[in-house]
Amino acid sequence: MDLNEILPKSENIQHFIDEQMLPCSYDRIELVKSSHSLSIENFNRKLKEIRPYTLGEFLINDIYAYRPSTTSYCLYLLLDLSSRFIDSLILLFGSPFNVTMEDVEKRDFDFLHWEINDIDITLRRDHGGNYTSRTKKKVILSFTNMHLDDLLNKEKIFGL
Repeated sequence: MDLNEILPKSENIQHFIDEQMLPCSYDRIELVKSSHSLSIENFNRKLKEIRPYTLGEFLINDIYAYRPSTTSYCLYLLLDLSSRFIDSLILLFGSPFNVTMEDVEKRDFDFLHWEINDIDITLRRDHGGNYTSRTKKKVILSFTNMHLDDLLNKEKIFGL
């Protein structure tokens, strides 16, 4: 399934989460120990069915979501990074709000951010262990209508 068909429309994203994903829970300590890509983020949904998902021509490695209410959501797509992928996001969403196009062309940025249809879209490096590779850089592309502070898990896990 090509997720370009649902993006960036909030109703479509919410419908995808509600129809294609199941509630799940994870042991936060195990997520941190295994360097899971979303170990510091809140997420409570995983795919019902493992099947190929794409964003245009780009294969999505995994999909998670956070759905704390019927109106709030965050959809996380885990993908491989390539110059073509960044260029396709620019074609799809336009120029990012946080950097100049010159910085994008030089690949001189830490993350890219768009705001479209009341959705915050962020592309950032995946520093987690379950998808990292010496040859491929991994990224997390997130779509949310929530504040970043609400997406971060603040649970104390090591008694600190």
